[in-house]
Amino acid sequence: MTSHLRQSDYDSETESDSDMDSYSGSSDESSDQNPLSANVRQITEQNNKARKAAEEVRIKESQLSLLQTAYPQQDTQQITGTPIFTHGVLEKYPSAFSQYGLLGGNALVLDALARDPKSAKLEPRLYFNIAAPSSVFICGSQGSGKSHTLSCLLENCLVKSFANKLQNPLAGLIFHYDTFTSDTVGTPCEAAYLASNKKIRVKILCSPTNIETIKVSLKKSHPKTYDSLLHPCSVHMLD
Repeated sequence: MTSHLRQSDYDSETESDSDMDSYSGSSDESSDQNPLSANVRQITEQNNKARKAAEEVRIKESQLSLLQTAYPQQDTQQITGTPIFTHGVLEKYPSAFSQYGLLGGNALVLDALARDPKSAKLEPRLYFNIAAPSSVFICGSQGSGKSHTLSCLLENCLVKSFANKLQNPLAGLIFHYDTFTSDTVGTPCEAAYLASNKKIRVKILCSPTNIETIKVSLKKSHPKTYDSLLHPCSVHMLD
């Protein structure tokens, strides 16, 4: 009798637990299907997105404030002294640049123009500011165009052409150092080829001990003028 009662009690407790689990499960399912709970989650997500967007705007405004100049009159001075500028800057500030020359072009824009030549809004040209003092460091692997870039800069500074605006041509001084090749063959400075332009007067100075070697290399590139271009460089001991 005692054992039977205990078994009955166990069965009733088991049924009761099962009913509670069933009731609890139906409650969770009803909460998931509750439209009010879905609306609350949606509103919460929207508020989080709005707060995130507002924070991004605040950070952007704070960062842009660090880039603003303290004095508006400095803007024109900074533009006038910039070493390289785009055609858009030239159109906006035409009086800021008294002398400049075409240096190169934006490769991405040039590719786009090659695909669609009628894209008039695309402007690839980049200019070098000749009037403002600046320092230029040209680096790159062999054959990447370092000497050609230097020659473009020199040409823009030394002679008037359709590629520049040059009211007062400048003078240039180049110190060229290269590795030794042999006693009979030397590598001339690429800038010496500017002598092919009759408007540019070029004088090449080299050490007296190396003048014959340089003559051989210049004779190949400037067969008619190499003798007049080359001059021995000598410094008086008292100087």
